[in-house]
Parts: sequence; structure tokens; C-alpha cells
Amino acid sequence: MRYAEWKNSIEGVRYNLWVCGVRSNSDEENALIIAKTLLKLPRKVREKVLDQVCFIIAGEAQGTVFKFQFNEPQPIGKTLFFILLNFAEMKQDSEDDKMRTVAHEIAHFILGHDALIDSGGEKEADDLIEKWGFKRIYQSYGRFDTEKKE
Repeated sequence: MRYAEWKNSIEGVRYNLWVCGVRSNSDEENALIIAKTLLKLPRKVREKVLDQVCFIIAGEAQGTVFKFQFNEPQPIGKTLFFILLNFAEMKQDSEDDKMRTVAHEIAHFILGHDALIDSGGEKEADDLIEKWGFKRIYQSYGRFDTEKKE
């Protein structure tokens, strides 16, 4: 298999995916869900995510995105973004629902949302994932965006 084909395969994406917290078989399955989600995204989006994002499988929230900028000197010369995913909170969800949650958090990253500065932008993130072929996460976009779609 040529490199270009391989890097756009599940194996290539999984190989290039930066995931922290992979310790168990279920976490490896969750890393594969992230890789499958990335394969559904436009190529340029996937490449940007693989280049700049570390996925963390841990935490209290179902998902969030934040950035961490290294102080001088920057070890790798760029700002890194982290997407926190708590798959334990999603254990009853279907694989498709988990993938749309991952896509939704990636959309926040692509749109430049920073959970530490501004929460929100849920409708904008849902608009983007819908363009990518995923179902929307929320039914309403009130202050707390608590009504998820079934």
C-alpha cells in the first residue's frame, strides 16, 4: 500500500493519532472511534487535527476542547490543543453517537472555540458537524445547551 493510501486508512490515522490515557482495551476501542471519526472528516480537517490535537480519554465532562501554549522555549514550536473525552459517560451511547460527540469537539477546535475562555458555540459546532455528515448534538441552544438529541 502506498503511503498516501495508508495515511488515509484506519491504520494510518490510528498510527498518527495522539491519544493520552490509552491504558485498557476499551480505551483502545475508543481511540479507534476517534480514528473512524477523523476518517469521515474532510482531509484538510483531519490533517490539522492529527498535527495539532492530543485527545485525552479521561475527565468529568463528556467532551471539551482547550489549548495549552508552552512557555519559551516551546519544545515542539507550536501550540497544542487537547480534546478531553470521557467515554465512560458515553458507555450507553451507540458508536455513531460517540463519533458525533468526537466530531462536535473537533468542530469546536476548528472553529477556534476555547472552553477556558468562552463556553458556547454549540450551535455553530453542530452546524459544522452537520456539514460533515453527522447528526446534530443538541435540540436547543439555550444557556446551558442541556437538551441532547435522541
